[in-house]
Amino acid sequence: FMCEYAHAMGQGPGNLKEYWDAIRAHPRLLGGCIWEWVDHGIRRRTERGEEYMAYGGDFGDKPNDGNFCIDGLCFPDRIPHTGLIEYKKIIEPVNVEAASPDASRLRITNRYFFLSLAHLRASWALLRNGEVVREGTLSLPNLPAGSATELPLPVPPEALRPVGEYFLNIEFALSESASWASAGHVVARAQVALPRSPAPEARPAPAAPELAIEETPATLAFSGRDFRLVFDRRTGTLSAWEFLGTRLLLSGPRLNVWRAPTDNDKRMKLEWIAAGLDRLQHRVNDTRIVAREPACITVAVESVLAAYSLRPAFRCDYLYRIHGNGEVEIETHVLPLRNPPPLAHLPRLGLQMRLPGAFDRMVWYGRGPHESYVDRKESAFVGLYRGTVQEQFVNYVYPQENGNKSDVRWVALTDLRGIGLRAEGMPLLNVSAHHYSTENLTQALHTYDLVRLDETILNLDHAHCGLGSNSCGPLPLDAYLLKPVETRFSLRLRPVADA
Repeated sequence: FMCEYAHAMGQGPGNLKEYWDAIRAHPRLLGGCIWEWVDHGIRRRTERGEEYMAYGGDFGDKPNDGNFCIDGLCFPDRIPHTGLIEYKKIIEPVNVEAASPDASRLRITNRYFFLSLAHLRASWALLRNGEVVREGTLSLPNLPAGSATELPLPVPPEALRPVGEYFLNIEFALSESASWASAGHVVARAQVALPRSPAPEARPAPAAPELAIEETPATLAFSGRDFRLVFDRRTGTLSAWEFLGTRLLLSGPRLNVWRAPTDNDKRMKLEWIAAGLDRLQHRVNDTRIVAREPACITVAVESVLAAYSLRPAFRCDYLYRIHGNGEVEIETHVLPLRNPPPLAHLPRLGLQMRLPGAFDRMVWYGRGPHESYVDRKESAFVGLYRGTVQEQFVNYVYPQENGNKSDVRWVALTDLRGIGLRAEGMPLLNVSAHHYSTENLTQALHTYDLVRLDETILNLDHAHCGLGSNSCGPLPLDAYLLKPVETRFSLRLRPVADA
């Protein structure tokens, strides 16, 4: 037999699904050997009284293995990492999937080796555009261990007629208390995508208000109803964006390919730093208007990215389409310049913006509520979620990239009054928001090294490199590596009130 192995340091492990697909496909393949249960940190306090978890080297101990003892599926205080939530999903004893292309029937598989499903009760919820619109119970057959059956979709047809994106969520819970859990404990969850309802016939959109333009050698300014937007020609970014008298951003957006390395990135981190990805500078060649209509102006920004003392790494061209209703569509064209590229893959690819710290309310329609990444998102279901920016922060013992939400349709960051900025994927985004800078997360060795900013750092990413288990295991699977190839991606931004 062979043994499945995945290391669980920090932000990981990734691609557990593929491990278990292999384990289930080969009866003689042993699985479940994850190293290990809990981070072995010791609670200490700084001279300022700030609590943190100490690891190798924090006690004057030599030699030491650094934070390699922070390698569990739980924090030292036994609060689960996201990796444990993902692991539960991957090994759950009941599987549900669509049994037909139109999802009119469901296939339920009992993965128990000895138990039927008689000890479980099942419930379902129908989501339209992320919100629950119908709920009910699912009548389970007495399905023997290791067998499968098909059931009709429990949702009445009329519930799927209103326009929207639909998902069916199903939960399986203990019907009675067991020695290891109370009645109602959820042992398995599933989300099945249902066909979208037909879109209504397109109607002509009302005419957008015209834009007022002010051009100077240093700036391009555009004004419309309730908003004013200013480009800095030198930096190629928005130096001002005001809506209803509120400042929407401090700087950006700008291309960003760097993430604070995870524990599993440590081997790759040396390659990324050697290529200068952690210190890329933008040289803007041109910022100009390339198309004019009364209600839509297109601004082109041409730039090159390079690290000091190194050859240019990327050419990046942005097209901003500013509409009279306040919406801004950004198309980004990224071209790696080194040929052949010395990098096997990138950490991330997207835009980063700095917003006022008052924009600390976050609402998103995508996977959640916990963080998710391209190779660790099976447990994060698509839905409509909300919370503060700080609540999305995952305070790993060794600070690193965290808090990403994958497959996001749209996200809004607002202040207490509901005024803020909304970003929409074309079609999908990876989104994270922090009160800590990427640079700070990169340099910090302990949680007490983090400095909270009176800003909200918003990352709107086209893609992320997978997490994998490379701290003591393989790289992410090839399908989850972010290759440095020519890429175009687009998104929309627009001011909102009462989001």
